[in-house]
Amino acid sequence: MKSNYKYSDWAESEIVNAGYLNLLDVEGELPYDFSKPITRGQFCDLLVNYIMVQLYEERIFGLSSSGVTDVMNKSLSSIRHGFIQEQDILTSSIMFCYVNNIVYGKSNSYFGVNDYITREEAATMLYRAMNYLGSVNRNFKYSNTTNIRFNDDYNVSSWAKDSVSIVNSMYIMQGVGNSCFDPKNYYTIEQSIATIYRLFRYNYSRD
Repeated sequence: MKSNYKYSDWAESEIVNAGYLNLLDVEGELPYDFSKPITRGQFCDLLVNYIMVQLYEERIFGLSSSGVTDVMNKSLSSIRHGFIQEQDILTSSIMFCYVNNIVYGKSNSYFGVNDYITREEAATMLYRAMNYLGSVNRNFKYSNTTNIRFNDDYNVSSWAKDSVSIVNSMYIMQGVGNSCFDPKNYYTIEQSIATIYRLFRYNYSRD
């Protein structure tokens, strides 16, 4: 896999394992260089593919392939949005996240498909995805620990504080050193893949 994509040495194990688990079979194309920032659209693609894989993981959830498809189709049948200017580039993954309250537009008329995602936005979307999975299947487990705070907590948006704390308590997203989270910095493709792999393992390996 290393020959097909460029990524940092620290991420190799998690990216390779994510590939084995089909967590990289996303709707859109992933860029060659995984060290680059990830867009909102690409992050939605990764998240929705993860959700489908997690629901189909037989040891934990046991949904049939047709059952997983039904979950997707049920969501996509109720789409209502005003992102007319971006209509042609709104993937089904983006719409799935939007209709299930995993992601919102940047305004009522602009989604920001190709805008880069920040670390606090990634944490928030990850936690909302956990909420969605928990609503679909009660066997899905995740933390609700919100008392962990970073030295730069003052820089974390109010709407992201609990999500940042929760994903950190699960060891899904860690800080950047010096007990800081760096919430406004961009999240990369390789970080996103590693994060989603860790979230999958959190449920797969639990008792």
